[in-house]
Amino acid sequence: CKKGSSREPNDQTNCLLCLDGYQFTGDGFGDCTGPCHARSGQQLATHTLSAPHDGREAAVRECRAFCDAMRGCGAFDLPVLEEGKAADQTETCRLFGDQPHVGVNGPPRLCFVAQQPGPALGERPFEMSSIGANLTTVEASGETQPYSVLFAHYHKTGSELAEGLASTLASVRRERVHNLNIELKSLSSRHEGGLAKGDPGQWHGWSSHSGMNLEGMNRVLGIASHSGTYTATEVLPTSQPWKPGEPSVVHFLRHPVDQIISAYNYHLIEMEWWVRRKGRCNFCTESDWQAIFGRCGHTCTYGELLHGVTQSEGILLEFRNQRLTLQTMLSNMEAWQSFAHVLSVSLDQFRNDFDGTVSCIAAFLRLSKSQSMRFREGSVQYDLARMSAPPSHATNWRSSSKDKAAMKQMLVNSSIFGDQLDAFAQLYE
Repeated sequence: CKKGSSREPNDQTNCLLCLDGYQFTGDGFGDCTGPCHARSGQQLATHTLSAPHDGREAAVRECRAFCDAMRGCGAFDLPVLEEGKAADQTETCRLFGDQPHVGVNGPPRLCFVAQQPGPALGERPFEMSSIGANLTTVEASGETQPYSVLFAHYHKTGSELAEGLASTLASVRRERVHNLNIELKSLSSRHEGGLAKGDPGQWHGWSSHSGMNLEGMNRVLGIASHSGTYTATEVLPTSQPWKPGEPSVVHFLRHPVDQIISAYNYHLIEMEWWVRRKGRCNFCTESDWQAIFGRCGHTCTYGELLHGVTQSEGILLEFRNQRLTLQTMLSNMEAWQSFAHVLSVSLDQFRNDFDGTVSCIAAFLRLSKSQSMRFREGSVQYDLARMSAPPSHATNWRSSSKDKAAMKQMLVNSSIFGDQLDAFAQLYE
């Protein structure tokens, strides 16, 4: 691979070297038209494009679909096309077996360096039964309305819904809603430049390449003990005992398998800034960051990476991207499961009976009859089933029930959850 690009001589981002045991094939190395594959030869087949395509993206989709349908296929490549030029019937894509290789994406074109497998997750990818030992279970009085309420949620567990219900409650209670991620300056949209702030030793080897700061997130529960209505995402557990009713927490959960599939579909449309920046995850550990971005030599964006691999590979990458979020959610679930002042709710409950779930929250918060009525009426606007069109953050409509079932089955069969799937499925239920 020579430095620079024939089209952009000053751009060296497309100059890649194969690792030991791999070699470039084809011509035009500077433009990444020569994909890497094992010297031993693992090419499974070639697929002739069925018809002229309107540009490169359609050709990539056809080759990806053919690879997904072939047993043992883990990669594909096809010739680089000039922008705007359609592929003709004589052009083909090559299909490779399940091992490290180079994929394609464009525009801009993206080459994946051949990498050794990332760090193994082991039989227990999550730490459980170790969080919350110092927390004290407190019984709610059952009479007095809590003066502080926290809507705690996580990425792809219903964040928009949680914040909407918190806003409605604050309006009913005639107070301001506090978004603690904004007040603590931890939201990803606030940190587009530089590395994120925080101590990796504080929380499972968190990575400073995350889009979210870790700094201050262990203070959320303490701040939310003051009178008011609060929201926060990725709330860290606390080792300090809670005083009775400080705060009452509405805890938004989602089954980890559903959460990963939803995150994968959502990140494919690249709505959030960190998905479009090189080498940034949302909220991940350093070891998972290395495993994710080692696939492209740490030179690509997460969005480019997802679009350049097969669906099955993308979902497994999403597991690593979401793992620290899942760890945080599971830690809180385990620590709070016997707390009378924590109400856990899931997206499935809202989907099955939105009004009933909202009424349950109102009863948990001990709202008066008139307050409950206003809370239910104000919450209707956040019911997806009542919306004329799905909002941009919703992913349920982006793939069919059959496709989602296949993705879930692939994720379960991958053994990436180790021996913990049944344990936290039971905790979730």
